[in-house]
Amino acid sequence: MKALDTPVLLSILEGEAAARTLLRRVRGVEIATSEINLLELSLVSTFGGPKHRVARSKAIDRLRSRLTVLPIDQAGYREASARLSSRSGKTSPLAPLAALGAFEAYACDELFTTNPSEIPGKWKFKVTKYPLKASK
Repeated sequence: MKALDTPVLLSILEGEAAARTLLRRVRGVEIATSEINLLELSLVSTFGGPKHRVARSKAIDRLRSRLTVLPIDQAGYREASARLSSRSGKTSPLAPLAALGAFEAYACDELFTTNPSEIPGKWKFKVTKYPLKASK
């Protein structure tokens, strides 16, 4: 199972060429994200005018129906907690850590993210850099 973080999901919603390439690459593989990531997308959907919000909300609902949405539950909590206790006083934002714990608990083998250096700790899944949209 491959996991996608929020910026990658956003690029899919925006129809970026890199997103289409990624989706072709993982065709036939289960794709997952966490409830936290979808909550972040919902927050993004509140920006812009009312027409934009309604369209973005519908697009998020369509995307949600095509993904495995991993819960933030006790299994993920255990994985995230193990990373917290091994960080010797270093702190990480809890929402992303909860998402990472869910990816670990539910056996994702790869996470696509725009910034691998922001992934704290060691995980069993591979972290793959997803290219940002090229500027024009």
